[in-house]
Amino acid sequence: ICVILDRISDTIDYINEMELGKRRDRRGAFDFYDFINNAYVIIDCIKAIGRIFNMDPMLIHDIEKSNEIFKEPLPGVKNDGQFFAYIRSLCSVHPACTNNRNRYTFIKAGQMHCCPFVDWNKGTFHSEDNADLVALIYTSEKDKLGILLGLHVGQFEEYLSKWINLIPAIIKAKNDYADSEYQKLRHIPVKHCDAFDNVVEYL
Repeated sequence: ICVILDRISDTIDYINEMELGKRRDRRGAFDFYDFINNAYVIIDCIKAIGRIFNMDPMLIHDIEKSNEIFKEPLPGVKNDGQFFAYIRSLCSVHPACTNNRNRYTFIKAGQMHCCPFVDWNKGTFHSEDNADLVALIYTSEKDKLGILLGLHVGQFEEYLSKWINLIPAIIKAKNDYADSEYQKLRHIPVKHCDAFDNVVEYL
């Protein structure tokens, strides 16, 4: 629990101090890779501490299964949670081979997707004009050209904010857990030393 709290606090501070898009060299969106990986750390820690204190699992389900933020940027994308995981895998941690077709059903007939780079959108590639970044995606489907996928930083920030906004629900779950433990323990008599065979057992 202490590890999770430290990581959430420190990582949120780090992300708040990040200045995205400062370096706009071609193929230079390494700050975005850093951002999405640290956003994942926060999300994973929030899920973990929510489970520890038995927070309502539907609160996590509702965020992951929603389509409110990314709004199906690729045909077949099921939900916000799936798209976030796909972009983190494809653009940052597994750029040479993102191939979990059970999870990413939109990969369809191809064996995998791969991403040579993500670029801050400077009009270098044909993409939606208002996208902050452009991810170049190659697929393994025969005769299929690469995909230029526009990414919006604000959408990833909004997705992360939905997780951070779960913290009050986690605090309530923690308080409910503590109250129930207190009620349970206060009805258990504390044994005296003479109820044990020796002092070591008592201690």
